[in-house]
Amino acid sequence: MSEALYLDIVADIEKKIIEGTLKEGDKLPSEREMSKEQNVSRHVVREAFRVLEEKGFLYIHQGKGVYVIKPQGDIVTESLKRILQNDQTSAEDILEVREFLEVSIIKRAVNRATKEDIDRLKELYKRMEDKKNIISEFLLEDFNFHLTLANATQNKVFVVLAKTFFELTGNSLFDVTKYTQTVKVALEHHWNLINAIETRDQNAAVTVMKDHMNEIRNELEMLRNMNLF
Repeated sequence: MSEALYLDIVADIEKKIIEGTLKEGDKLPSEREMSKEQNVSRHVVREAFRVLEEKGFLYIHQGKGVYVIKPQGDIVTESLKRILQNDQTSAEDILEVREFLEVSIIKRAVNRATKEDIDRLKELYKRMEDKKNIISEFLLEDFNFHLTLANATQNKVFVVLAKTFFELTGNSLFDVTKYTQTVKVALEHHWNLINAIETRDQNAAVTVMKDHMNEIRNELEMLRNMNLF
């Protein structure tokens, strides 16, 4: 089977779903019909459907047909997790990409955050303060804080990506926090991020975010040296 053949079908259907030509709940032609339309074998069509189902664009209902579904961020996360686990990617590698993403987010949040976004960040900061001695709950509010930053970009793609990478580094953050004073430092960083956004100071916001990522990186290195991670 030519790889290009089924990839062409994948790209075409994915484009139609994203653009709205194909909508959630729409039923696709059968393998037989699609193979005639595309002038390929049914095996090629079957492989294209399989890939699109894995990516979260289609649902294959055995005996009833193939249906379009709304892509979900959780599917993106789980797919990426499988890829990274298979490639034995390190926490440091993931953190490097997350830093790039977080810096991109904070730059846009400084310029685009609404008063409602800023009020929400302050509310979450207060919750983090209240939960600073309950690590699991503190980390949940930390997660919500970073998702709110992503929402403040007014770009939903950043929200999906932020959710993915935060979940991928979540266990590492939990392990770090159990052994270190990261909570205290994290609170300081988060308050400084709010101030930078409120004053529209992009340089300050980027500096704080990089310091935040470096703190996590340094703690991970310390734990590795102590054979605790």
